[in-house]
Amino acid sequence: MEGKTLLERAAVIRDEQEEALNTAHRVGSTIVLAAQEIARRVTDIRATSSDVSAWLHLSYIDEDGTPREVRIDLPTLSETAAGVITPRKYAALSNAIADEKHYAEALAKKLEKLREQHEADIYALTGMSLDPEFVTKIAEMMMRIENGECLCYISQSKGGSLAPGEEEEVKVTIVNGYGENVTERFTLFSVTRHTGDKASDALWNNNHTNVGNPFTIAFSDLGIDGIRKSVSDFYVTASDESTGEVAKGVTATYLI
Repeated sequence: MEGKTLLERAAVIRDEQEEALNTAHRVGSTIVLAAQEIARRVTDIRATSSDVSAWLHLSYIDEDGTPREVRIDLPTLSETAAGVITPRKYAALSNAIADEKHYAEALAKKLEKLREQHEADIYALTGMSLDPEFVTKIAEMMMRIENGECLCYISQSKGGSLAPGEEEEVKVTIVNGYGENVTERFTLFSVTRHTGDKASDALWNNNHTNVGNPFTIAFSDLGIDGIRKSVSDFYVTASDESTGEVAKGVTATYLI
């Protein structure tokens, strides 16, 4: 195969029909030539990353001998696909895990105190010892009642997964410590967006101080592009304007 280009040599090997002609020497010499060509033409490969993206920087010499450079973007981790985890996503995940851990530890301590306080009362009322898990649920309810706390539940028609041009309905349901639906008491619903871009978020938030219930989040509301900004959270605050009571919740995280 003297005088043939590397691509022509590879095509001959690929298309060979006669038995035993693709010898070790024919195939091996073509592989060696391919490796030599890559070593000659590819002058530099560097992995580079920013806060929100990662890519390969490739420098090479084209067939005409002209130096070229190209950027190859690497896919980033999302809820639906594997990929590189960027520093911002790693920090967001780490912070979320840490916040949940601290909240769970503090809640566990409160529940244990309430369980001890109310276990005797429950026994006096029922005349029997109850399953610890059930006592804990009673303690949770008592804690909400004693604190006057309402819980804010958020449902999203598409689960927080939006493609360009799409939108979803977000509905807020609020229950009191007795588990009663008291959503109708709350008349003001505001939403704040967090993407890490303070200026853009402030402008968006200023236009969403009274969104109603339910409200809509569109892909264009996310304020993320998968390169500079790839994570978006929306925090909902519901207010009872007659009493000043508030309930807060957060949507599912939007990722690109």
